[in-house]
Amino acid sequence: MMRHLAVAVALAVPGAMAAQDDSGFVAWGRPRVAALDSTAAIAALAPGLGPVRLIGVGESVHDVRQFFEFRLALLQALVRHHRVRAVVLESGLPEGMAADDYVSGRTDTIDFDAALKYGFGSYEEVRRSVRWLREWNAGPGRAAPVRLLGIDLPASAGSMVPALDRLTGLVPDPTVRATVALIRPIAERATGPFFRPAIARYDSLGPATRDSLQRLTARLVQEVERIRLPDAERTRWARRLARVAQQTETMFRLGAYHPDNPRDRAMAENTRWVLDQVGPGDRVVLWAHNAHVQRYPIEGPPVPTGTTPSMGSLLGRELGAGYLAVGTAYGGASLDSAAAPVAGGVDRALGALGPGPYLLPLRGRPSDGPLAAWLDARRPMRFQLGHLLVPLGRAFDAVAYFDRVERAVRVR
Repeated sequence: MMRHLAVAVALAVPGAMAAQDDSGFVAWGRPRVAALDSTAAIAALAPGLGPVRLIGVGESVHDVRQFFEFRLALLQALVRHHRVRAVVLESGLPEGMAADDYVSGRTDTIDFDAALKYGFGSYEEVRRSVRWLREWNAGPGRAAPVRLLGIDLPASAGSMVPALDRLTGLVPDPTVRATVALIRPIAERATGPFFRPAIARYDSLGPATRDSLQRLTARLVQEVERIRLPDAERTRWARRLARVAQQTETMFRLGAYHPDNPRDRAMAENTRWVLDQVGPGDRVVLWAHNAHVQRYPIEGPPVPTGTTPSMGSLLGRELGAGYLAVGTAYGGASLDSAAAPVAGGVDRALGALGPGPYLLPLRGRPSDGPLAAWLDARRPMRFQLGHLLVPLGRAFDAVAYFDRVERAVRVR
């Protein structure tokens, strides 16, 4: 999730639940856990993979070395054995086009920081994943290469300008370019390093200018829908870029904490667009924060309780069993406060299953009785600087647990 949004949602930590009897969950979960190596993890997930088209792999906290390494190991196994043809990231869609060019061999160099937003490109574990995809596509995957694409709003959700720039480079149509020329000065005035300053600048534009931006981005989408470029791929990208500009305007206008959650809606739409580009028997892997990946709405201050859709809840509603959501959790001292896992929380209960790292499959769980009630109960689960309230069995189809984690180190 965008770093600043994740932090803001989690600042008000829900009060620790009273200690509950986790014995039924522990007795059920202990024999189900699988060692967290790619072979065992895939074997644990395999029984439910048949109908799956999209596999979301989350992280309860951003920029954690163990989560990065788990994602890469799981991705490698899925690419090699389970027809994964694209990886989509919680990173700007327009900027991510450069990452796709690199892994596909269309370019020989990449500026990681420019191509992977929200700071993801600055970590060696992320760069290793990108390099591995390039090597795979140049070797064993040459016949069926894997795409690498962003599905998030551009510029760390702080500007639509990257979408306009890419669109201008693709579309020579004078009508489209004239509309972009009208949008650009307004978009530049509403640009910030992330969503908060960008929305503040958007709000300062005044009602008439804001209304103009809304009308112009809607017009841009309509104009691009009417054009046909020399090849279908360029046409698809042009239409998506125009839509991303409009998605950004919507997020600025409604606000980051609107009950409709325009950012997650945009990412769900963009992910579905990528899924439509791969073959009917192919799969896509999604990397994003747990809060985006989970099948359950985002619940925790300041968002309205139980009403704010997550990307995963939208995708799960549309895809049903075709969506597999894998969360991550950790024990030991909190990365932000050094506190132990809270009583009654998900992380503490997972720690009672035994030493990690392990994967706990949750599909096929009981549908009624005390265990079903335990899995359906909303419990605190670590999330950036605090917790969200999460019903573990409804939010995730599996969860990877680590005894302790550490921050990844940025490349200098």
